[in-house]
Amino acid sequence: MDFEKIIQDGETQSVEFKKSFNLMKEGCKSLCGMLNTEVGTGMVLFGISPENDVVGIRGNLDSTQRTLVQHIRQKFDPSIKVSIQIEEYKDKKILTLFAKRPEDVRYYEYGGRAFIKEGSTKRCLSIQEKESLNNSRFDKINILKISEKELEEKLFEIFKQKNSFIEIRFLKNIFAQIFSTL
Repeated sequence: MDFEKIIQDGETQSVEFKKSFNLMKEGCKSLCGMLNTEVGTGMVLFGISPENDVVGIRGNLDSTQRTLVQHIRQKFDPSIKVSIQIEEYKDKKILTLFAKRPEDVRYYEYGGRAFIKEGSTKRCLSIQEKESLNNSRFDKINILKISEKELEEKLFEIFKQKNSFIEIRFLKNIFAQIFSTL
């Protein structure tokens, strides 16, 4: 990882620095906000101050990683896949937390609240903004990239979440027509 460039560029909409692991909750809120942007990726680096100073993290790093993974499992909804790496830079340990929002996830919540990152700041999403993400992100499903079974499952989830009732026979006929034209 090119820490020199990341540090030089500073905090952005998809990168945030946390001086210590004691700021884990704030880092996770920021990650949630990054994942909810249109780009949908985020990286939080623990051991770098917001002023771009490398201070490193100390302590039992195995325990730190376990604590972080457990915290993420408990607080993110839907569940999130993260990459956690500990690397050395200028003789100091840096913990990097990275995640990318899959196309089929509309938005993430952390601790029951959905955040969004705007520039280097974050805020909570309003109910209207969450509804807008619900509608717009599922409009982007590319049916040419997924199997008939995957499409069937995605549409079932959409109908289920919107509390729409529709006959399975009707859906199967629609799927048959779609896939017969591909």
